[in-house]
Formats: sequence, structure tokens, C-alpha cells
Amino acid sequence: MEQSYDLMQYIIKHDPNAITVLDKNLRYIYVSERFLKDYKLKEKDIIGKYHYEAFPDIPEKWRESHRRALNGEVTRSEEDCYEKADGSVEYTRWECRPWYLPNHEIGGIVLYTEVITERKQAEKQLQESRERYRQLFDNSPVVIWEEDLSQVRDHLDHLKKQYEDLEGFFTNNPNEIIYCFSKMKIVDVNDYSLEFYGAPSKSYLIEHIHQLFTERAIKNYVRILKAVADKKLYFRMEHETNTFNQGIKNVIIEIRIPEQYSETLSRVYVTTTDITKQKKTEEALRESEAKFRTLFEGQSAIQLILDPETGKIVDANSAAADFYGWSVDTLRQMNVDDLRTHPSKKTLIELRTAIEAGKAYFEFHNKRANGTFVDVEVFSSLVVIDGKRMIHNIVHDITEKKRAEREIVIAKEQALAASKAKSDFLANMSHELRTPLNAIIGFSELLHDTSLDSTQKKYADIIVNAGESLLSIINDILDFSKIEANKLELFPEKLSLTQLIEDTFNLVRFKAYERGNRLFEELSGDIPKYVVADMTRLKQILLNLMGNAVKFTEKGTVTLRVNTLSVDPANQSVSLRFCIQDTGIGIKKENREKIFEAFNQEDYSITRKFGGTGLGLAITNRLLQKMGSLLTFESEEGQGSTFCFDLTLPFENE
Repeated sequence: MEQSYDLMQYIIKHDPNAITVLDKNLRYIYVSERFLKDYKLKEKDIIGKYHYEAFPDIPEKWRESHRRALNGEVTRSEEDCYEKADGSVEYTRWECRPWYLPNHEIGGIVLYTEVITERKQAEKQLQESRERYRQLFDNSPVVIWEEDLSQVRDHLDHLKKQYEDLEGFFTNNPNEIIYCFSKMKIVDVNDYSLEFYGAPSKSYLIEHIHQLFTERAIKNYVRILKAVADKKLYFRMEHETNTFNQGIKNVIIEIRIPEQYSETLSRVYVTTTDITKQKKTEEALRESEAKFRTLFEGQSAIQLILDPETGKIVDANSAAADFYGWSVDTLRQMNVDDLRTHPSKKTLIELRTAIEAGKAYFEFHNKRANGTFVDVEVFSSLVVIDGKRMIHNIVHDITEKKRAEREIVIAKEQALAASKAKSDFLANMSHELRTPLNAIIGFSELLHDTSLDSTQKKYADIIVNAGESLLSIINDILDFSKIEANKLELFPEKLSLTQLIEDTFNLVRFKAYERGNRLFEELSGDIPKYVVADMTRLKQILLNLMGNAVKFTEKGTVTLRVNTLSVDPANQSVSLRFCIQDTGIGIKKENREKIFEAFNQEDYSITRKFGGTGLGLAITNRLLQKMGSLLTFESEEGQGSTFCFDLTLPFENE
């Protein structure tokens, strides 16, 4: 009996599985070494210990198995899991059964437990790997086939023994090619294969694979079979294949044989990449290059092809040879810098600018073989020749154009100099004329105040009026010459706007009275007490406009309106609108464009009837431009005119 006990203990201890023997009270009697190892326990710490004390986190479903075993039932599970107290998950394979005493009573339970967590993790990783492979396989943007070529290999081995020149054999026996491919077993195809070939299903594609062969690609099929016969682990070539509904496509076929299958060829991977668009693009490019070459050689325009990296002249047409004086072969040995007069570094920078922008325009000073220089304009654009980016230059001779431009610049400078000389002359002459004229007017006024008879006083009045009229003309000419010479300056000062308007009215009041006109002023009540402006020039502007209104109105009205447009307290500025309205003769529509031109009036009849130089409005508008404004007007022939301008001026209330 003791020997049986020892033998049983030995068997349990050294069993490769985790075995636990518990008594009816679920206390440990025997445990295997595997159990101790799996659960990281020691025998001295576990024998005699209560099972649930050793494993307090055992789930209720296992406790139920223990109770059922104590009642004589056997329970088992090929895969089970439970969450441990530390949160980790353990996977096990177990069996729970009763053991019996000699009197056939249940003495306790035996637990057979195998921890399979590592196996489960390995299985999970394997499944994930398969799923990743499947995702990659099905979602790849190229055609992927998994093939079994073992039967093809066997047949090729048989043929190799009979024929030394296997390629020649297949070329002379095309039916053998079809036969070889009929032995090819397609194990799997990816989803993209259906889209690429236009197949309704994978089974349809596999069953009708023979329809994809083309007679034109017979040499390629021979090469594929030769690669398989030679057991090449990798083979690549351009090919063409038929499709079910999309015609023939150009493709690249790649065959890969995993090394472990290099002998059996039971697993071979074939990828097919569509290059139909690429081939069409290449063909279109070849046609484009041929057309370009025809245009390049046949055109009379000067053309050069340049390397954008070095500036080397790659090609030149006959027109370029005629223009520069070097032969085409000589030009092909030259650099673009040999044609130009500035450093090479600048040339390359401009070339790179052209290639980055796609196209560009330049003007250069080029030299010819005979040592002469010419001005040229160059239109650069990017072209691709034999797959390499180049700069295409079209050159035009603009020597005469540049000479004409230089002559225009010289003529303009001469005209400006002449205009300045004229303005200087007018300014000087105005000063020279005004000095004696002031003397004539002054002494005529003094003479008028002496004891003269009526006839003499009349003559004296004529002299004074004529002198003042001439002085006004000279002042206008002097102002205009200053403006043209850009010598007129503004001198802003603090002034009373109401006083300035009153002074202006006083100067035109008598003339208005003579012509039977009434004068009115309308000033808005929010006009500041003082503004900052050039008093002399602002008065001159108002006097010119009021004078014109009085001159061209008879037995009518002339009204000056000043309104506040806006006030900016932060910048202490005010925007005012000045308008002079009359009920005079108005302006014809066809003459409205020229009234602001110097020395121009509406027409010559106006000059004869009303006099004047035609400078008043021109000077007024130029003065307003200096003040940041512009004169506008509305007019109706026979009804009158309204001239307006806006000024933004600093203001003061004290």
C-alpha cells in the first residue's frame, strides 16, 4: 500500500500537465511540479492549504464544477479564461473529476489544468498577422495572384530533359505554352484583380484565365516559362494582357518565389501593375518631341535649347546660326554665357528662374561672331526632351526697337527741358513785366486823384483798368508757370473762414453789381471758427470761381455754399464742401472736357465776348490737387453751372 502511495505521488509529481489532488474539504494533498511552475508556487506552501485560500479569485463557474465533482460529475473545458485579481486574463484547458476511496466513497477531486495563455496569444498574433496579410492582399492597388506552379515545374523539368533550347521549342510550338499555363493552379486572387480584369467574381476569373492571353505577347510567355524553368526567385518584365471588358492593357509583371518554395514552386506570388496610362503618356511624349523637332528645325525664328543646370547650348536651329554667325555645330559646343555680356552666375540664376516659373521673359545684350552687339528679347519656356528638362529660348532681334526707345527717352528729356526753360522764361518775364506795370497802375491812380477835367479822368480810368487787367493776366501766367515748374508751395496759417469769404465777396461785389447780379452766401452753422489753410491760395480759388460765375451770368444770381461733411475730433480736422452756383450761360456738353485745359475756354466766341486767358480753371484745379482735392461741376446750357470741391482742414475753435 505504501509502495502504491509513493508510486502515485511520483506519477502526479512528474506528470507534464498541471495536476492537483484535493480532499473532500478542498485541501491540497498532491500537486505536480508543472502545477507549481505554472502558478509560481512551492510545495511546502501549498500542501494542506484550502484551495480557495490559495486562489481567492477563482470564478463562480469553477466553484460550481468543484461542487459537481464532489457529487460524482466530471466537467471539462478545452478553452476557458478568467480574470485574475491583478486584472490580467489567464487562458486554461481543464478537467475536474472525483476520486474514490476503497469503500467507493468520494474522497475528493482531481484537477487537470493546462495554462494555454501563451498559446492563445500566439494564435491571436497569428490570426492578426493573417488578417493584416488579407487586408494588404485585398486592398493592394496592384493585381496579386497566389499560384501553385508545382505541376508546371514538373512538366518543364520533363521538357528540359528532351530539349536543350527550351525557348526555341516553345517558339516553334505555341500550343505547348497554352498547355503549360493550363497546369498553373491559381490559389487566390485579390479583390483588385476583379476591377482590373473586369471579372464578375474570383471564380469566374480563375475559370476563364485563358481568355486573358494575347498572341502578340507570345515571346513574353516564353520568357515567363523560361524563368520558371530556371527557378528564378524574382523575375520582372513589361507585358501586355487582355481583359474581359476593357481591351488590352500594358502591365509590368513581377514573379516572386519564396525561398522555402524554390524547389516545389507550390507557392508563387505574381503581381501585375497597370502602366497603360504611362505607356500612352510616353507615346504622346515621343510624338510631341517629334513635332517639336519639326517646328524647331523648320521655323525661321531664332531658337536655342539650353541645359538649365550648366547653361550649355544643347541645340540651335539654322536661324540661330544665321543670326549669331556661328555654325550650328559650333553653337552646340558653346555656353549661353558666350553670347552674353554679364557674368555667368547671373545667367544661371535667370535660367533657373525660367525653369521654376515654367516660362519667363528676358532682355539681353548679345554678341555675334563678327564682334558686333545686338539687343534681343528672349522668351523662355520649359520643355522635356528625351525625358530631361530643358530650357527652350525663342530669340527676337530688338536692336532697332531699343534704339527707337532710347531716342524717345532723349526726346522726352529734351521736351521736359524745353518745358522747364519755357516755364522759367515765363516766370522771369512775368516778374520783369509786373514791375513796370505796377508803376504805371500806381502813377495812373495818383494822376486820377489830381485836378483833371472829365476827359482826362476818363483816360486815366482806362489806363488803370487796362493795367489791372494786364496784371491779372500776368499773375495767372506766373502762377501757372510756377505750378508747371513744381515750384508752387503752400503756406498754411490760421484763418477765419467767414472773414475770407466776406473778403472774396467784397472783391467781386462791384463787378456783380455792374452785370445786374445778386450775390448770396449760405454757410452751415457748424463751420469751425478757425481753420488752417493757405489763405492766399484758398482766396484765389474762391475768387476764380466766383469771378467766373459773375462774368458768365447777367441779371441772375451767384451763390456760395459751404457745408460741413464730417468732423474728426480726435485729429482736430473738419471736411468741408464748397459750391459756387450761378444762373448763367452754362456749358455745352461737347465742351465740358476741355474747360480744365490751360489756355482753353469753352469756345473762341466766349473769349471774344468775355475775355480772359483760359488759365483760371486750370490753375484752380492744380491748386486743389496740391491741397488733396479736385474740382467737380454740373452744368446745363442756358441754365447755369455749379462748381464744387471738398477740403479736409485742421480747425481751431479759439
